[in-house]
Amino acid sequence: NKSSLQWHDRKIEANYVIAGEAEVLLEDDENILQSHIFKAGSGWVVPVKRKHRVIAITDYTALEVSTPHLDDVVRFEDDAERPSGKIDSEHE
Repeated sequence: NKSSLQWHDRKIEANYVIAGEAEVLLEDDENILQSHIFKAGSGWVVPVKRKHRVIAITDYTALEVSTPHLDDVVRFEDDAERPSGKIDSEHE
């Protein structure tokens, strides 16, 4: 499974892997997507207006914290064809 390739105009998020392993594609300062592998005990921060995607390498459990901007998702690619913005069914 993988998340959409997305960014946020205002939201900042941080993720901490509790178990398992994930690959994170995160845009750098030159707008190039860089691949990073995160295992249990490690994590990442996504600044505003940085494209990113999370790809599960194994089943994994992560804790995500963010600023409260639930409708601040701009999707560039999405396998499930979800639109940009808040998906109400995911935030009930």
